[in-house]
Amino acid sequence: MQGRREIPCRDQTALCPLWEGAPDDTLGVADPSTYDLTDARTRLRDDDCQSLLDAGVQVSHVDNRGPAETSPTRSSLLSRRGGAVVCVSVIATPETHYAVLGGDHIAYQVAGSGPIDLVFVPQWFSNVEALWDVASLTRFVERLAGFSRVLLFDKRGTGISDALSRSSGAPFLENFSDDLRAVLDAAGFDRPVIIAGDSAGLMAIVFAASHPQWVSSLVLVNAYANLAGGDAAVVRFHTDFILRLFGRGEGLDVLAPTLARDPQAAAGLMRYLRLAASPGAALAARHQLLQVDVRDVLAAVQAPTLVIHRTENAFVPREHGRHLAEAIPNAQLVELPGNDHFDVLW
Repeated sequence: MQGRREIPCRDQTALCPLWEGAPDDTLGVADPSTYDLTDARTRLRDDDCQSLLDAGVQVSHVDNRGPAETSPTRSSLLSRRGGAVVCVSVIATPETHYAVLGGDHIAYQVAGSGPIDLVFVPQWFSNVEALWDVASLTRFVERLAGFSRVLLFDKRGTGISDALSRSSGAPFLENFSDDLRAVLDAAGFDRPVIIAGDSAGLMAIVFAASHPQWVSSLVLVNAYANLAGGDAAVVRFHTDFILRLFGRGEGLDVLAPTLARDPQAAAGLMRYLRLAASPGAALAARHQLLQVDVRDVLAAVQAPTLVIHRTENAFVPREHGRHLAEAIPNAQLVELPGNDHFDVLW
């Protein structure tokens, strides 16, 4: 390393102390405890951060919810591109907590400290700790955490939550909704925005319709109200597909074509899937979800709802999104070009 100097950061009025001599165009932060990057808006990609670390630059990160910590990942960095110095702040992995429901432990995390309470449920399965190793999910949560408190949780039977108690004979969506209520209470969330994708949209719809006082607004991404519609071919496709995906690691070209073209991103997503649910658990959940039909519930949703759907989504065709937008009062439909189901929005 060479000496240090002061360089003004974009979007900051203060001068930032930097180490010079970092590889290429990237400068590592020397003493992040001396300034605050909370308001920074531009971020480096994970591989940029890793390349700096691989070069031996000592980097620390600023956690916008607490003091700076030394970390091998998710660093606060400064990047000089095209003559401009860009401040970068990436939040630390939040601490995992557990809500207790009927003796079962439900894992959850809260990221960010903004004025809005927001729940992010990308699918029916998850792993709140492995999520931070999936670059697209991490970036999305970090954006949300810039203006809100983001609640993440693993429903029982997935991720690092307990398996569902044998004593619980409640239907799938009822258990899912109970888990959400438990973590909302534990985290102290009040009338959050709920962002739900894929089959998690079923739970979000039922929860919003059953408990309108607990939901301020709803965002449904590539979601549906009734996937199979009594079509045996659809049931057979999704049953076979879930075994291919969770059992053999096949099918990302259908589920997430954009990520599938990036070997590193594809490997990261597959690892996340394996840590979120076993093949048997995934198949059992899919069998139940293929039988769920919440079409009669849609008219009872009072929360303002945004429906986002990809126009060329082959896994859940856009007709499902259009139906949601037509049947939910006060809903707005946004159709985006593309064929991703596990969306690169995250």
